[in-house]
Amino acid sequence: MKPSSELYTSTVPELIRGLERLLHFMAVARKHARKNKYDAGVLLTARLYPDMYTFIQQIQYAYFTALDFTRQLTVRKPPKMKYDEKTYEDLIASIKKVLVYLRKLRVEDFAGAEKKTAAPYFTPKLQLPARAHARLVTLPNFYFHVSTAYAILRHEGVPLGKKDFIGRLPKGRRK
Repeated sequence: MKPSSELYTSTVPELIRGLERLLHFMAVARKHARKNKYDAGVLLTARLYPDMYTFIQQIQYAYFTALDFTRQLTVRKPPKMKYDEKTYEDLIASIKKVLVYLRKLRVEDFAGAEKKTAAPYFTPKLQLPARAHARLVTLPNFYFHVSTAYAILRHEGVPLGKKDFIGRLPKGRRK
C-alpha cells in the first residue's frame, strides 16, 4: 500500500464514520426529548464538568479536527466554517457540510502527504510527520470529542448504548 493511500484509508473513513455517529446521537437525543416531553435544546449546552466543553463544542472540535488535518495534508481546500451553531439544525448542517467535503476526498488528494508535517492546533510550533500526526493527534483527538459528546448525552439520560456508538458493522463471515 502506498503511503498516501495508507494515510487516507487510516483517517478519512474513520472521520466520516465518527461524524455519522454524531448525527445518530443527535437524532436519538431529540427523539428521547420528544418522548419525555422536554426541550432537547437543553442538551446542547450540557457538559460533563464545569471546565469541559459543551455538547455543541464537542461536535465543533470533532469536525474541526477532521478539517484541520485535511487542510494541512491534502490539496483540496476544506469548507469555511463559522463555528457558531446554536441549534440541532445548525449542527446537523455543519456536520453534513463537512461530510460532503470528506466524501469528495480521494487517495490522490493525499499524494506526497507522507513527506509533509502538520502542526497540532493546540501546539502550532510542533511539526509532526503526517503519519505521526494522524496516529498521535488527529484520531485520538477526534475520538475524544466524539466520545465526550456521547458521554454528555448518556449523562443526561439519553438512551444510547455501545451499538449506537459503534454503528453498523460490515457483514463478515460467521464461524
